[in-house]
Amino acid sequence: MFIIWKGWGILVIPIVAVCFVVIGGIVAAIGGALGMNSESAGFLIMALSSGASGYISYIVGKRLNARPGRVLVDKETGREITLKNSHTLFFIKMEYYGFIFAGIGALALLGWIFSLFSSRPN
Repeated sequence: MFIIWKGWGILVIPIVAVCFVVIGGIVAAIGGALGMNSESAGFLIMALSSGASGYISYIVGKRLNARPGRVLVDKETGREITLKNSHTLFFIKMEYYGFIFAGIGALALLGWIFSLFSSRPN
């Protein structure tokens, strides 16, 4: 599998990985103490990790892509050209991954809510 990125867009991958490891450990520790079943814990980890990684990706992407470009002037025509670095992963700007992960997190949150109701005995 090829990973295609420009600039610092590759940071999306470690951001997601770190969020899943940290939040997964916290939910596993708290969920184990509260007796949470593995299905509910999995949905909760997915929802919280997606939300956190989406937020971080959005903030970092916005800051990186908001940097001013370098203005060059063509000597012959006098036309100004702005060179600006773009930070993308798979041709998607880094900050847009915040919305993608937010959608995944919302679906996982719905799954967690439904798992809470389906795990209750009648």
